[in-house]
Amino acid sequence: MRGEAAHSIVSRALPGPAAQTQTPEDFPVLTSVRLVCRECFSSLGIDALVDVVRLVDGFLDTFSGPDTVIRGCELGYSVRALTYLAARDIDSFWGKETTKWAAVRGHVHVLQWLNDNHPDRCEWTSTLDYAACGGHLSAVQWLHENRSEGCTTKAMDHAAYDGNLEILQWLHANRSEGCSGDAMGCAAMMGHLEVVKWLHKHYDNLSNGTAIRDAAENGFLSVVQWLYMKGGSKYRDFAEVGLQNAAVYEHLDVVNWLTKQRSKRSWLWRVVGSIKFRRAKR
Repeated sequence: MRGEAAHSIVSRALPGPAAQTQTPEDFPVLTSVRLVCRECFSSLGIDALVDVVRLVDGFLDTFSGPDTVIRGCELGYSVRALTYLAARDIDSFWGKETTKWAAVRGHVHVLQWLNDNHPDRCEWTSTLDYAACGGHLSAVQWLHENRSEGCTTKAMDHAAYDGNLEILQWLHANRSEGCSGDAMGCAAMMGHLEVVKWLHKHYDNLSNGTAIRDAAENGFLSVVQWLYMKGGSKYRDFAEVGLQNAAVYEHLDVVNWLTKQRSKRSWLWRVVGSIKFRRAKR
């Protein structure tokens, strides 16, 4: 009797069959809500109506809103949590913020969820660049295989700056965008010697030689030495500027080494000049 009375009250307060066209699976609710409704209504001998469950869920939901999906993508929420939040934000265009942060943080499951469920509510243009910037090869590979937007030279430039040789090598082998002339400078200024060597082998034609200046300014002696000895004349031409910058920032080991090279070079040029002079007099 008590169950029938309760069912009657709920039936009068809420719409009938039409209200049950959307199941809880279509519109996910908090687990606590499911538990409360199941226990409370079962004690009355009735089933919880979908609209009642959603009403309770709305009362307890104090955190969803227009920006929570973006935040969830950044933090790598579970698919269930993202689905819950998205069901309560049906009108927003999330732009690049969802894909950007998912890529930067390396949340491949979030990228897949966005692609499968809300591809038109996101901006995908620079996503692969962001994945490379974040240093997440798995995200780079997933975007390469599942999206058609591709990347720009910024992807390799970011990887060079971070010293991520694995991503550089993968992009070089699987994509055609390449890097810009900034990549060598980025690697040098951060002291990534192995990346500098790799870029010199594959993309040195894009560099103008200023990388030695950047390395000297930040005190990376090993990079300065390698570029000076192995990089070629275009790097040695910027060694003087590098010496001056190293002196300003008090990198004395770089200053001492470049000063010695300058002395050797000056002596060599004097010898060459003397030989040319003697030959000219013959």
